[in-house]
This record gives sequence, structure tokens and C-alpha cells, in this order.
Amino acid sequence: MKKTTTFYFLLLLLPYLGIAQVQFVNQAGQQGIVQSYGDAFTGGGVSFCDFTGDGLDDLTLATDAGAQIAFYENTGNGFDQLNALVDVDNQTKQVLWVDFDNDGDKDLFVANFDGPNQLFRNQGNLQFQDITQSAGLPVDSFTTFGACFGDFDRDGWLDLYVSKRFGLGTAENQHFLYKNNSDGTFTNVTVNSNAADAGKIPFCSSFFDMNNDKWPDLYTANDKLSVNTLLRNNGDGSFSDIGEAAGADLPMNAMCVAVGDYNNDGWLDLYVANWGQNVLFRNDAGQGFTDVTNQANVGGQGENSQTASWGDYDSDGWLDLFVANWACYPRCGRPSQGDTDRLYHNNGDGTFTDVTSLLGGETYGAGFVASFTDFDNDGDLDIYLLNDEFLFPTGNKLWRNDGPGC
Repeated sequence: MKKTTTFYFLLLLLPYLGIAQVQFVNQAGQQGIVQSYGDAFTGGGVSFCDFTGDGLDDLTLATDAGAQIAFYENTGNGFDQLNALVDVDNQTKQVLWVDFDNDGDKDLFVANFDGPNQLFRNQGNLQFQDITQSAGLPVDSFTTFGACFGDFDRDGWLDLYVSKRFGLGTAENQHFLYKNNSDGTFTNVTVNSNAADAGKIPFCSSFFDMNNDKWPDLYTANDKLSVNTLLRNNGDGSFSDIGEAAGADLPMNAMCVAVGDYNNDGWLDLYVANWGQNVLFRNDAGQGFTDVTNQANVGGQGENSQTASWGDYDSDGWLDLFVANWACYPRCGRPSQGDTDRLYHNNGDGTFTDVTSLLGGETYGAGFVASFTDFDNDGDLDIYLLNDEFLFPTGNKLWRNDGPGC
């Protein structure tokens, strides 16, 4: 009986041994990354992309109005801030590196809130040309909150989907779809494609193939309790709103949607970060989505999630989850509100374990956006978190993964 009891205890312990091997250490200061976003409400994005072409992930930071976008070159021994590669000093919401013209290098799309969006063509040697107007994109349209690229018509050229909000309860709020014409220009096909999702409070969106038919569908995350939308790609240049039928149209204050196959069943699932309880939607083989948040233990304990990101930090073949939360209030002299940032380990059985303690140190901040990245090319995933500069002037985090995977 004694042997049986001991063996049973070991079986219970084994799933946690791999978790304990991993530890994260904040290296933002040591790596030379000191710039934060600013204090604009809802913040902005980051991008890890090798824009110098040396095999190391470089860092691009969106910035608040009055500051140039920050470009950091990864030297292998730290990050060196470069002179601004493009002239943008708006309140930037997203910085997207993308090869829109299929010439083999990375171009840059900048989503701005207080000015027009901008598209910069890579001319080589870190030289970029603003081609927004010649590309047929609007230069007199403001208030973009998010954007994403995807080849919705499967012609081999990446198209652009933009989320714009002009105000609360405004009929002009909508998304815009721009078809890539393969000649350096774009055409607005929003109306004919039925992709506007108008009259809500757009925040961001993502292309993903929800039913494995190889046609990119769209999920839009909408704010202020306007329901999120699932747009199915009909394969003929148009979309159909199937959010209600698919069970994915919850009214939320959605800030971000993260796409990933968390249960390894071959179907892409959705995690929506929310000011309110976050939601994990399990993809039911392309037939719809089921809210499995409580069963999976990833709803969070607070009310102010800003973003989420999937990544297999322990290399066990299962996607783990990082959630950045806005939890600054006691430090701001305001009543306590919100939650700390959260790291969830995927147990491989449809559930997650909160392993935030692996981050070591403080996870209580004003996080705008986070990203998994292997900045040191050691084969495991690190985590970057962008904080509010006004509340946490040196509070950005670059958590280096110092442990072997399972």
C-alpha cells in the first residue's frame, strides 16, 4: 500500500516538474530597451521583426504623439536604438512589418490614431519611402485603432483590413478592406465584400481560417459592449457575418484577439482580452465556437486586460498564454482595480495552470501590449511587455527565458 501511495504522488507531481525548470528574468534595462509608449489611452503596439536581415529579431515600438517610432537593432549583445527610420510622430497604434509588394523584404505599415495611416516601401539599406498616397490608401482619414494583413482572395498578395473608430455610438465606425492590386496599389472593396461591420466600436481584428477551407476569415474585436463579429470568407470576394450562429458574438469591451490552436486539434481557437472577463473560444471543428473560459481556467481575476499572446514557452508542443493587464490604480492614487499580468501554462488536457510566479519580480503594471519572441536565438521563447510610460517610466519588461523546455 505504501508503494502504491508513493507512486500515485509521483504521478501527480510529474506534470509540474517541467514547469519548474523554466524561469524568466527581466532583462529590459540590461538589453538597452528603455523607451515606453507614452500616456495615450489604450496605448499602442510592438513588433519583433528582423528588419536588419541579420537573423536576430529587432524591435519596433509604437509611440505616443510627439515622439518618433522607436527602432531597436538587436546586436546579439543587446539592443541599440537607431535613428528613426521613418518620419512618424503621431499617436501610433500599430507597427506592422509586411512584404506587401512580394519583393522579398519587409515594408512597414503604421496605423495612426491622430493622423492618416502610412505605408512605407523598403528600398534597401534601411531606407524607406512613404507611398501611402500613390498606393491608393486614404491620406485624410484618421482614428485607426488596429489593422491586419491577410490574403483574403488568395491571389498571392497580402490585403489590408483597417479598424477605425470615429467616436462612441457613431455610425461612421467601421472596418475597411483594401485589396492589393499586385502593382503597388490598393483598392477599397469594403462595400462589395460586406466587410464593414459598421456601427460598432472597432478596436482590432485578425485574419484566420476558422473552418480549414483555406480561405482567410475575419474576427473583429469591438469595444464598449458592441458585439464581436465573425466574418466567414465565402471564397467569392465577399464575407458573411456568422458570429451569432457560431456563438462568437459576445458583447464585450474587447481589446485584442489572439488566434492559436491551444488544444492541438487542428482548428484555430480564439482568446479575447477584455475589460471584463476574458474569453477563450474553442473552435468546434469549424462548426462554431464554445466558451470554455472557466473550464480552462484562463478568465483572469480582474477586469482590465489589454492584450494576449500565444507561445509555447516550455517547448512541450502546447501553446501557453500570456495576458497583459492594466493594474496600475493603487500606484496612481486611485482605488484598486484590475489584475496583474498573467502567464498560463497549457497542461495539454484543455486546462491551464497560472504560473505567473515564473516571471519572478513584479508583474503589476500598466501593460499595453505583449509579444513572445526568441530575442537571444537560444531556442526558447522570451516575453516582451510594453507599459505606460507616464505611470511606469522604466517599467517595460523583457523577460528572458532561462530554463530548458520540458
